[in-house]
Amino acid sequence: MSKPRLQLLTAILILLVSAPLMAVQLRDGHPNEVIVTKGDTLWDISGRFLQHPWEWPQLWKRNPSIKNPDLIYPGDRLSLTWVNGQPRLVRQGRGRRGSPIGTISLRVIRAFLSRPYLLDDRAIENSGYIIGFREGTLIAGPGERAYARHLGSLEDDFEPTSTSTWRLPPGVTLPPDTGELPEGFRFVEGEPRKKIRRPTATHFDIVRPGDLYKDYDTGEVLGRVALYIGTAKLVRDDDPATIQITSTTMEVMQGDRLIPSTAKKIKNKDLYFQPGVPSRQVDGHIIDIPGGVTNAGQYSVIAIDRGAADGLEQGDVLLVNTNQRRIIDRFAPRNSGESEFPEKRNIWGKPIVTLPEESAGKIIIFRVFHRVSFGIISRATRSIKSGFPVHSP
Repeated sequence: MSKPRLQLLTAILILLVSAPLMAVQLRDGHPNEVIVTKGDTLWDISGRFLQHPWEWPQLWKRNPSIKNPDLIYPGDRLSLTWVNGQPRLVRQGRGRRGSPIGTISLRVIRAFLSRPYLLDDRAIENSGYIIGFREGTLIAGPGERAYARHLGSLEDDFEPTSTSTWRLPPGVTLPPDTGELPEGFRFVEGEPRKKIRRPTATHFDIVRPGDLYKDYDTGEVLGRVALYIGTAKLVRDDDPATIQITSTTMEVMQGDRLIPSTAKKIKNKDLYFQPGVPSRQVDGHIIDIPGGVTNAGQYSVIAIDRGAADGLEQGDVLLVNTNQRRIIDRFAPRNSGESEFPEKRNIWGKPIVTLPEESAGKIIIFRVFHRVSFGIISRATRSIKSGFPVHSP
């Protein structure tokens, strides 16, 4: 037998032998059957069966009884079986009561899906803003009216017609040798057209520009946080326009920005998705814990400095680790023959040792921007902080 054929046969045998090892890993003490109840999530259920919950789709792979795992309902009975030595889930009963369960708690992420949370400075600069309140106060709450400017895009102050109009500035007359104008054009003497803003929406999110999000390693600016303040609706289109504040999470202030509401853009596909791993290796850091807190735990929302440009998609799972720490080895013996790099010793000659990263939890990405993503901590083994590194599983 030739050497290439022998190598190919060896590779095939290795794959066949190792195939069972590449199967999903079930948890010790896993159940053989679960009945889906209201409040369950796909992530919770997968965690009852699997050591790695992001491998959940493999449990129903090539399973005709569960054609769409996104649509599992309370009351469904899921039983674990084996096909060709591989675990599979089979739906034994169909509840179909209420809405299908989501991947993760919708109560936690729904607000983040319906609110902007990240804007670039150009979008903020071109957005509308509140200049004052009807009662002359400095702050306002739900039900109160406010005055705003620049709610829409700039347009001419005349309605377009079939005849195009060129206006001449005051004092400028038409020269006698103009010649014939193209058909449909005419000169009109008068004031130059002014530009006005026409609102492109009647309902707005009230946001307050916050801190800049930056890449943890390079310091590159990735966007600006838009702190969600509340909602408002247009009452009268004018300059200034009159709006009514319809809901708030905190007091509305002068200078708060108004952007067209995004609440109605949420669709079912945004609420139900499968957990998985990124298409390529992702390494980043947690750069914010929205809400002004310093520590996060299970079901907290975090922001990371990686997004669609880095291959992330909704549903991707990332591991969270602690930071590496450098400590001084105060107990190391002084050995004159020992060779150390200068930067690995302090000024007293003691070695400086770098402690490795340790596992801190898992996150599921649920909203992806170009360079920033938001995720929910699905599992935490310790307190999680900004600056902790995140990696592909």
